[in-house]
Amino acid sequence: MNIPNGELPDFHTIVVNENSRVIIEHPITRSSAPKVSFISPNYDKNRLKNKYKRSANRTAEQIGNKAIEAYKFFYKDDGSKESRAFQRDYIYYGLTPTNSKGNFNRSVTEYISFIEINPKAYYNMSDQKNEGIFDDPSIIKGSVSRKKHDFSSDELIKLMWSEGAYNFRFELFSSNSSRPTVIYIPLKPEDIWNFNYKRSYRNKTWFRDRKYTYSIDPQKFTAKKVDLEHNQISFGKWDLSQEALERYVSIFEEDKSSKKESHIEYELTKLTSTKVNGDIKIGIGTGSSGELSSGINTSTTSKETRKYSYTREEKDDALGTVKIFFYDPIIESKSGNNYVVRTYNTGVVTFGITVQ
Repeated sequence: MNIPNGELPDFHTIVVNENSRVIIEHPITRSSAPKVSFISPNYDKNRLKNKYKRSANRTAEQIGNKAIEAYKFFYKDDGSKESRAFQRDYIYYGLTPTNSKGNFNRSVTEYISFIEINPKAYYNMSDQKNEGIFDDPSIIKGSVSRKKHDFSSDELIKLMWSEGAYNFRFELFSSNSSRPTVIYIPLKPEDIWNFNYKRSYRNKTWFRDRKYTYSIDPQKFTAKKVDLEHNQISFGKWDLSQEALERYVSIFEEDKSSKKESHIEYELTKLTSTKVNGDIKIGIGTGSSGELSSGINTSTTSKETRKYSYTREEKDDALGTVKIFFYDPIIESKSGNNYVVRTYNTGVVTFGITVQ
């Protein structure tokens, strides 16, 4: 049966809410309780400590010491041996303009440090409705009014928005697996956007109370920078003896529906054993003198095409795909005491990468 919104039944009711974010690792038995865990640790809201920044600059603390150390050696944009393109050679192998041989650093982890969601994605991301617990958050009231007392931010969100969070799915395609690494992170509308409400106020007179009115328009939204902890969207280590020079990242907002198995192919470039042999890398860049020769030195690399299989929900909202190249810089420049990082833009999602 259906109960209209706002009405309460006059009998005892139990609602069983299907949960798509936890799994039972083993069922209950007479001797043990069921063990329940999150499908992704990012579903544990006690673990999320997001902060919001309006500046594109990153502080030294947000960047991490390893990336800053690499920038001290590789900071130029002139194609020389001090080119910022070679920062990962230092981060992963300890190579510098004067040190031409290094061992792989297994203590380094690469991760997304912040993300921004373009507000234009609201209409696409809020399309799943009338599906119960799987509904996307959406605006349910375009304006609200109240006499005497103003609204708090929390009150406006509760009155204007349906409950829930967007479920972002990040897929990392690398050459050491035939399936992408999948990472989920849920974010609420207030996490990712400034709503920039339109506020009107009617003064109090002898004949009427003061009145507060707020209206909301997705066209007026602006994006927030959502800072992420290093273990929320981690890409792991970039071992060139196992991986190619390219990684691909696809991003979706997940809508529950029937699952579909699909395939995709990417052309990848791998360094030969003359440059990387086990844990040892010889020389910066891809060539004997560090050159990239328009990105790739063909005498020390080989090409391969890898086919990937993946399973997605059929109604997932695609938010774009980007390629990350090993010789993309982590830090582009320095601005005062802060650093400007390389950003990647899918057309909807912008993110920056650093290492820890």
